[in-house]
Order: sequence, then C-alpha cells, then structure tokens
Amino acid sequence: MSINFQEILKELEYRVEHGIIDLTKEEQVTKLVQILRENGVSDANEMAQKARVYFSYINEEDVVKNKKTGNVYVVKKMDPSKHIKPTPKEIQKAKQANGGQLPSDKSTAPAPVKGANVFGKGTGANVFDKPSKPAAGGKQR
Repeated sequence: MSINFQEILKELEYRVEHGIIDLTKEEQVTKLVQILRENGVSDANEMAQKARVYFSYINEEDVVKNKKTGNVYVVKKMDPSKHIKPTPKEIQKAKQANGGQLPSDKSTAPAPVKGANVFGKGTGANVFDKPSKPAAGGKQR
C-alpha cells in the first residue's frame, strides 16, 4: 500500500487551527493518527509519534544571549559573532519575564521604520481646542 504523505499533510493542515502544523501539540498528533487510520495505516500511532520526533528535529532552535543587548531569545541558527550561550539562570529569568516562553529573535528586534515623515515638523492639531474663529458658514461654540 502506498501512502500519499502530501495529501495527509494537506488534510492535517485543513483540520488544525490556523492551518499551521505543530506536532509538539498533542491534539495535532491525535488528528494525524485519525487521518492515518482513515487512510488505512495500521500502525498509525507509531507513525504519528515518529513524525512528532522528526518534526522536533526540523524545528529545533538555539537559545542565545545577544552580546550587545544581553537579551536572551531563540534563533534558528546561532551566530557566534552576535550570540553567546546563556546560563540556565539567564534562560529561566528570560522565561519568567515573558510569560513562561522564550521570545524569538523577531520579537526582540525593534520594528523597522520605513519612509520619511509625511506629516512634516508640526506639532499636530489638538482636537479638543476651541477654534479661534468660526469656520465659513458655521457657528462658534
């Protein structure tokens, strides 16, 4: 029997929340087992657990400490020119500061600023100020 893994993965994408496969989540592994059984796979549990292990290898990330900022976060690949390995204490502190999860390198970087200021140098209008004179055809409040 031939298994079309692309079709199985498409079906799993359809069934999981937001269409993003994350086999570290137990409910997604359970859905994968269901799909495999629907496709006649007799050892569906074993195959799904193997897929979970392979998935963890693919999505492995490095925990790093930025040499300049001292921030601890995860990256796909450590860059020795920018990163060092943090201590377990530093990792724990970063997790506590971020709700139990380590931030990714994208979430710790400042948002890029694009383009010039289109509003000029003014201070802007205060919408709560009363106008000094009535607008044409209007009444002063």
